[in-house]
Amino acid sequence: MRLPFPSPLVPAVFLERPNRFVVRARLVDGSEQMGHLPDPGCLKDLLAPGVKLWLASAPAAATRKTRYDVLLAETPAGLISLDTRIPTQLVRRALEQQSIPEFAGYSAVRPETRFGRSRIDFLLSAASQPDLLLEVKSVTLVEDNVGLFPDAVTERGTRHMKALAEARRQAFQAAVLFIVQRDDANAVAPRAVNDPAFARSLRQAAAAGVRLVAYTCCLTLQDIALANPVPVRLEL
Repeated sequence: MRLPFPSPLVPAVFLERPNRFVVRARLVDGSEQMGHLPDPGCLKDLLAPGVKLWLASAPAAATRKTRYDVLLAETPAGLISLDTRIPTQLVRRALEQQSIPEFAGYSAVRPETRFGRSRIDFLLSAASQPDLLLEVKSVTLVEDNVGLFPDAVTERGTRHMKALAEARRQAFQAAVLFIVQRDDANAVAPRAVNDPAFARSLRQAAAAGVRLVAYTCCLTLQDIALANPVPVRLEL
């Protein structure tokens, strides 16, 4: 199952990032444009002057301050998706088609479920087993072939892990699914040096019985798809 990108994508060169959600880029015609960056992470390893980007014309662009969305970075490691909205879209389609083996037994998929103080990405249901709360996390940072999450401190992510651990204590099934939006990782791990609170909460969630699952992605300029399952390491 492949999720298509808006077509056609527009090539550009990264110039600067005035704030977390805006990129200034130069198009091939020499004009400079501001693009919306749908990833608030640091991205220091990806967004450097001269890096090639691929942009999509924004829906209803006339009503926005930015004409484009920044979708992909093209680096020596290959294409990397910079859109944190894509993993949940990709996972939802895969869940509905029951094409993720770890969750293939669930027949009903409900997005955006409230649990305590947190909103969890999916509630999966089946007649023969307890409901499962599933949170999806986007990974773009890879070092030494290990996908690292997060690349910026995420209080929200820590809160999600605590919510999943609490769900296990309340007889729910629970899982976190890391989607590496590139194809060069052979494992995923918490980046404890960057966010020790998240790393600690992930270990506690695993100890409480929360399943840890991770997949890489295969990208082209036309689409993105889930690729290979990789292990989640709690310690590097």
